[in-house]
Amino acid sequence: CIDLVVTNVVKIELQQYQQRAHYSESYHPRQMLNNAAVGYGSALAQNFKPNERDWVIFKLKDGENLYFPKKFIIKSFGNAQSVKTMRIYIGDNDKNEWYLFEPNMISVEKNNQYQLFEISGIDPKLIKINELRQIKLEFVTNHGCESGCKFFIYEFQLYGIRI
Repeated sequence: CIDLVVTNVVKIELQQYQQRAHYSESYHPRQMLNNAAVGYGSALAQNFKPNERDWVIFKLKDGENLYFPKKFIIKSFGNAQSVKTMRIYIGDNDKNEWYLFEPNMISVEKNNQYQLFEISGIDPKLIKINELRQIKLEFVTNHGCESGCKFFIYEFQLYGIRI
């Protein structure tokens, strides 16, 4: 169990909004949000162009409030299809307006344990002024898989402060 005790930090409830592509309905990105035993499986590796990245956009379930993300948890499969490097953004896909959190490139270990990452680099005022309610995960590289689904992720959870 990972300790998330930080003043006023809460789990930010998300719902799937858009994605590049997924392997099948059974491996839909929403599976990352509901502790599913199946998880998310991206499109097949051969359907990616060289250096093309996978991406998933979530939106806040809470349409009333805004949140300042501070941490996230990811759980991979622990195999070659697991995410090795990724980025996380906040923004508005309709306006093509995205702001990258730091660290700019997040390195995920090759295991099937929950991994906790702190994120920063975005001013909460920017979120509030622009009413940013979408989170974009960009999966850059995996741990060496070149066939089957390029990426597999069991779970993703986002934590932050209501602003």
